[in-house]
Parts: sequence; C-alpha cells; structure tokens
Amino acid sequence: MAMMQNLYGRFDLASSAKYRAEEVQSRLSTKYPSFMKPMIRSNVTAGFWLSLPRFFCQLHLPRHDTTVTLVDESQEEYKTKYLAERNGLSGGWRGFSLAHNLVEGDVLVFQLFRFCKLKVYIVRANYLAEVDAALVLLHLDAHQKQANPEQCTKCRIIEVRNKVESSVKDFPHNEKRMIILQKKTCYTNIVIQGICSRILTCLQKLQDLPTKILALWML
Repeated sequence: MAMMQNLYGRFDLASSAKYRAEEVQSRLSTKYPSFMKPMIRSNVTAGFWLSLPRFFCQLHLPRHDTTVTLVDESQEEYKTKYLAERNGLSGGWRGFSLAHNLVEGDVLVFQLFRFCKLKVYIVRANYLAEVDAALVLLHLDAHQKQANPEQCTKCRIIEVRNKVESSVKDFPHNEKRMIILQKKTCYTNIVIQGICSRILTCLQKLQDLPTKILALWML
C-alpha cells in the first residue's frame, strides 16, 4: 500500500510539473523555437546524458558536434558538448544539472534564442504551494514595458513579492534557488484572482450593512 501511495504521489508530482511546464512554454514568444524535457534518472544521476528531440535538432542545430550554451534564468551560462549523431548533450550537462539541483521528475523548458544558445526554465517536481505567488513576477516584468497597471494591481504585486521574499528567507539553499529560477515564469491570474477575491469580499460586507447606511453611502 505504501508503495502504491508513493507511486501515485510521483505521478501527481510529474503531471503537475508537466502542466506547469506547458503553461511556461505557452507564454514564451513563438518567435523562438522551444521544447519541454522531463528529467529522468539518467539525466540527473550517473551518466548525466541529455537527449534532445530529434526533430528539433534536425531543424535548429548543426549537423556536427559543437558547443551549445545553456543560459539559466539568472543569466548564468553553461557550456555543453552537443553530439550531433546522438542528438544530445554530454560534457557540461552534468555541471548544469548539479548546479541547479535537478532531480527526476523536474521538467525543463528550452528555448533557442540565439545560434546554439538555449534559455532554460526549470519547473520543479517538488513544487511548493507557498511559492505560487512568486510566479507573478514574469508578467510583471513583461507587461511593465507595455502598460501601466492600476495602482491596486501594483500594490497587490508588491504585497505578493514581499510575502514571497519573507516566506523563503529560511528555506534551504536549493529551494531558494528554485524560486529564483521560477520567478520569471508566473501567471497573471494569480494577481487577478486575488484582486477579484478582495472585491467580492467588500461587496459582501456592503450587502450586510443596514439599508439606511447603504443609501447614505450611495449619495
């Protein structure tokens, strides 16, 4: 029974990570090709070999061995050895995996933004619900250049940011890094839902007020 529960738990984590990775990929610019890669044991333990989608390699990568640079969300670069015949990364991939504490079940989203340069977004299998708010930072960064959000939205975002920073203060190093790596992969609906929830709460309170007070308030 314990084994079955463990297996079901793993499946839940895997499907959750995959779903969140799909959300991340869907928000990337279609101008640059991208793909998802769930981490299996051979990717993150002994061997440290990362196979890439054959079709992606044929379309976008050289047909000879070369260096492919991985860029994480902190803009740190990692040189890896791309083996064209095997459509995968060998030397250098181990360093990237260990540096980012990758584990089986994590899902990576790769985006080719320059020749032989892949941006890597990491979605953790052991995702912490308390860190959901950190995801709001992606659209904050993306949309600040396009429009000025309402003041209430700005306040909500600042509030979320402060809560996240406070909640992760005592987290282990690897969990802090997970938040840093994921802070640019957020959903605006987290902010919107929070604002809508507060509006509904205020409306409910107004409905509970005596009719005379409501009449005065509407004058």
